[in-house]
Amino acid sequence: MITQDITGQRITKVLATLKFVETRVARMMDIWSDIAAISHHAGGTGVPKFPKVPSSVVLPHRPSDYFRRNVMIGAAFPAPSDAAAMRKVGLDRIMWGSDYPHMEACSPHSKESLRRTFAGWSPDELRAVLSENAARVYKFDLARLSALAAEFGPTVEELAEPLHEMPDNQSPAFSRP
Repeated sequence: MITQDITGQRITKVLATLKFVETRVARMMDIWSDIAAISHHAGGTGVPKFPKVPSSVVLPHRPSDYFRRNVMIGAAFPAPSDAAAMRKVGLDRIMWGSDYPHMEACSPHSKESLRRTFAGWSPDELRAVLSENAARVYKFDLARLSALAAEFGPTVEELAEPLHEMPDNQSPAFSRP
């Protein structure tokens, strides 16, 4: 069995990514601890390839400490198996995105994709991944955006409705388990 992360890549690639964070970015993050590294469109897979790290490199913190403090993951059109893995990473590290207008995106069926992917999630979990995390990172004012959110949705109630029929859409959000 091959263990996979939320982007569908093997864990070895994730470990290589964390080693990259250790050697190339960690010291900078110690100096500027309010900087967030956000993984979006990294080589088309979500996890970029990085060179091996010399064993002589010693850092003051564990890679997971840097990750928890400074890394956010943009999860475009995730599948249900990705959503399950998000809990392992930490829901406070994940920001959902539709990847619109790219052809592999789930648009115009974003609501259906969300209903399929996040079935059974609590309202607090949905708010964190779908809005609050991005608002925190990008410093959006959710109070000012609330009227737009109410107009365009989707609402938590809409997302709680199970998806019984898949739309005709080529997005990986609908083809992956």
